[in-house]
Amino acid sequence: MTGETTCTDVFICGGGPVGLLLAYCLARQGISSQVAEMYERKTQENFGRATTLYPRSLELLEREDLFDQMAQIGFFARNSTTYKDGKLVPSRGWQILWKAMRESFHQYVLNIRQKYSEEVFRTNYEAFGYQVQYGWEVVGYDVDTSVGDGCNVAVRIQHASTSEQRTVRCKYLVGADGGRSKIRTLSNIRMEGDKTAFKWVRMDGKYNTDMPFPDAGAVSIETESHGNVLWVRLDHDACRIGYVLSPKLHEKYGDNITEEQAKHEAVEAMKPFSLEIERVDWMTCYGIGQRVAERFFFNDHVLLAGDAGHTHSSGFAQGMNTGVHDAINLSWKLAGTIKGWYQPAVLQSYENERRPSAQHLIEIDKLASAAISGVIPPRYKQLAAETSPNEVLRTILEETAPFTVGLGVDYPKSVLNHPEQRKVMISQGSRAPDVLLQKPGALVKTRLYDVNKAPGLWTVLVFTGNTAITQPALAQLRKALGLETSFAKQFGHLLQLLTVVPGGAASVWSALGGPAFGKMFIDPGFEAHDRYGIPHETGAIIVLRPDAMLGFAADFCDVQDVDTYFAGFCSQ
Repeated sequence: MTGETTCTDVFICGGGPVGLLLAYCLARQGISSQVAEMYERKTQENFGRATTLYPRSLELLEREDLFDQMAQIGFFARNSTTYKDGKLVPSRGWQILWKAMRESFHQYVLNIRQKYSEEVFRTNYEAFGYQVQYGWEVVGYDVDTSVGDGCNVAVRIQHASTSEQRTVRCKYLVGADGGRSKIRTLSNIRMEGDKTAFKWVRMDGKYNTDMPFPDAGAVSIETESHGNVLWVRLDHDACRIGYVLSPKLHEKYGDNITEEQAKHEAVEAMKPFSLEIERVDWMTCYGIGQRVAERFFFNDHVLLAGDAGHTHSSGFAQGMNTGVHDAINLSWKLAGTIKGWYQPAVLQSYENERRPSAQHLIEIDKLASAAISGVIPPRYKQLAAETSPNEVLRTILEETAPFTVGLGVDYPKSVLNHPEQRKVMISQGSRAPDVLLQKPGALVKTRLYDVNKAPGLWTVLVFTGNTAITQPALAQLRKALGLETSFAKQFGHLLQLLTVVPGGAASVWSALGGPAFGKMFIDPGFEAHDRYGIPHETGAIIVLRPDAMLGFAADFCDVQDVDTYFAGFCSQ
């Protein structure tokens, strides 16, 4: 039976965390969407059990006003321990990651099971008046640019129970529907990569153990029989146990290990510590594949996000984190494009930025999944021979930690990331530091990330430098920004200006000799200037993207280069 035809800006196939987060972020920017999930809600919640969110993901979620809600549910893991033969092993295991978190105010990971993250995303999305359409499967789509109203994609969906069909016309179609993506299949987009021979077991439940420090957050147990065994303290009263289904165990159990068999091996994997299993909430045994889609952006109207575009192991807990990065990166580019703010290169940059990042992740995952499974990657064989196989995993963790926790993710040179004009300490295309500032007259400091989180907007920071020296240059900058041809006039609708003044300013005028550029904030000890590499005697202009990545930097006398920068990707 063929039903109604509806229209929306963005149709999102997939009601998992990436699809829900993307829909919510779009709604915050005034973009309409429909989310369809082929499974009913209770069934869908059984798929995918990502748990760990790293600092950069938490920063991005905080900027979307979601972190505080998730913090009420999850477990804050601030430390980790590693054991071998029942004894504590210092300086090895997951605690290496904590050293790479020091650049963030989130110096921990948040362990929260996927169904609870999804609940937060869904509740906030539905607060805008939307409803996720559960039980609806995409059966086909067509792209027709001759219609003339901008809704160039016609998506056909069918209800799993009633076989009712509907058509949704939209401007863009996003496949956020997991590793077996229907949108990817319908678009004939190939997955590049391989499937490994590694198989892992993951089991969530309530457990009792005599292992020391079970609430450390993340524990690694080095074994000969079950690989590098994982223990993670989760939300509520639950923990996760993960172990390798070695070739010997696979020969014993085959591909369909039962829950009872998995419980038995979990007890064996934890030895010499005891394990009492009170309750099992969920378990899986899965094979590891490392693949990336050949395209993330297809036919000018179809995009892939999350597992639809890349699959890998859970070894370094990257699935949910990479999905968060995808959703945030795509949301502001898609919203701005639909609003008419951007030239086509901006939306294309989603693929240009996120696909290489996924490829890099997969290269790391090849090393990590092998080491966790007890297989030494070729490049580390000499290290293993000179030390021990367990030192290999430590080395991989150490070498990749900044990227793993997300703070070291960066993007290549493009129209959005311009490194040539000025060399500052922070490279363009990398994360903008979250520095402490003060509001005028305030006794407490404020984080930059709390100040500049308006959905979808760019931030232009004017670091004034020592105003006793820079006042004349600031006066010239004020004149330049007042011109009708300046970026502040032409593109003021998509950005906010902030002025950062060092020292202790009694007023805007006493510090600057005129009005501030947007709101003024104080940098009492030049710490923010120094963190961004801004010379005290000159000051500088810093442009931050809506996802808090550094896009451009210029001296005051080169403000016309900022005009050129924005004109290079914004619609006039």
